[in-house]
Amino acid sequence: MSTTSDGYNVILVVLDTVRACQLGLYGRERDPMPTLSRFGDDATVFDRAYTNAPWTMPAHASLFTGKIPSEHGCHGGSLGFTTDHEALAETFSERGYRTYGLSNNVWISDHFRFDTGFDEFYKEWQLFRQSREIGHTLKGADTSKRDVLETLARGNPLVNVLNGLYGKYLYRRTDFGGARTTNHVARLLEDRTEPFFLFVNYMEGHAPFVEHDCSERFLPNDLEDASRYTALSGNSLDYHTGRTEISDSAFERIESLYDGELAYLDRRLGQLFETLRARGLLSESIVVVVGDHGENVGDHGLMAHRFSVHDTLLHVPLVVRHPDDGRGERVEELVDFTDLHRWLVTVPTGPADPTRIPSDDPVVAEYLSTTYTPEAQDDAFDFAGSDYDRRLQAVLTSEHKLTVADDGETALYAYDGGPDFERDGDRISDAAVESRLRDHCPGFEEASTASIDEREAVEDHLKKLGYMD
Repeated sequence: MSTTSDGYNVILVVLDTVRACQLGLYGRERDPMPTLSRFGDDATVFDRAYTNAPWTMPAHASLFTGKIPSEHGCHGGSLGFTTDHEALAETFSERGYRTYGLSNNVWISDHFRFDTGFDEFYKEWQLFRQSREIGHTLKGADTSKRDVLETLARGNPLVNVLNGLYGKYLYRRTDFGGARTTNHVARLLEDRTEPFFLFVNYMEGHAPFVEHDCSERFLPNDLEDASRYTALSGNSLDYHTGRTEISDSAFERIESLYDGELAYLDRRLGQLFETLRARGLLSESIVVVVGDHGENVGDHGLMAHRFSVHDTLLHVPLVVRHPDDGRGERVEELVDFTDLHRWLVTVPTGPADPTRIPSDDPVVAEYLSTTYTPEAQDDAFDFAGSDYDRRLQAVLTSEHKLTVADDGETALYAYDGGPDFERDGDRISDAAVESRLRDHCPGFEEASTASIDEREAVEDHLKKLGYMD
């Protein structure tokens, strides 16, 4: 076993909205991602990996900083990646790595400062991936002619228009950018000789779920039109507010579409892995594949990935392939994004043991604000004081999970060998265990902030993701 990994490239692939319990890699009989499972046969699979937040922005911020949301200050009440903590890409850049970022999620963009530390950052939902967006400037209530002219001077007005048309009429017609992004990665890595850090965010796991040619094996044989379930998969607002009812059988079809999306994503991963093999990069690179958070598909009476710190959102896939180590190993210890970040910033030039990502403390996950949820913006829904109007935290050890709400409600679970505490464990009452876990709960009073304070611009991004009409 080699103990050094001097100069290895680092490739971080984030599977947006992919939950561990959906995959054969974690024991599910129906496996929508067999390519990832085979990749795991030649890598280290972490059986109990957890995100520190149940949605994209704070989860990525934890991955990029090694801090939990109340520490890094990026959450629903404070939108924007803080510059108070060194970003992962900055760390690699300072070590002489060329840093590339490719994102298909509008939350992970230069607008929210997630391009910090990247030499090249690409917004894959745009036709011209690196251009500045004019939409935020035009939406400002106090925008002056000078503001507009300065924005136009920094960019190309024709490019802005073409990006807008592409985003409205072409993007998401066939996928969430997976094919285009994978081809883009292949071009970026052609004849690459200097060490590099590459971050890629794939969005195929995110609702609304569309049908692909690989979806057929998951859908019922008598289903003639899946479009109704595609629409339902993206209609969490009406479901939560009671304006739409979704039956168990309908959720089964929605979940089948989710499987189809993951199968399509698996195909793209296969293409990416083949590119790395063809260029000889697998022997020169540490490859990390991880979900940023999961999804509720009717689970716990919820859809999408808000109002919840259930394991359906927190338990994510994590596969690490290291050129020197970790062939076909499974790790049972709990790890989270703070652990993964700590390992990532040390392993390329330090001791390498991918089967031992250090994990000394309990995992802490936080859902700190409901401010920008569509339910909170719905004038017809009495959101304030509802079951959704509360903040949540979870503390997990190898044996127990405690969830705490800001209204004082708690739940304690004991691990029972399955992949998820709520589904496979037992809800228990144990004052001593609860007290011990509460010692690690940050509470809801003190939380750092990193707000960009641009509500109109934020709403524009939310509309692109389907959170708002």
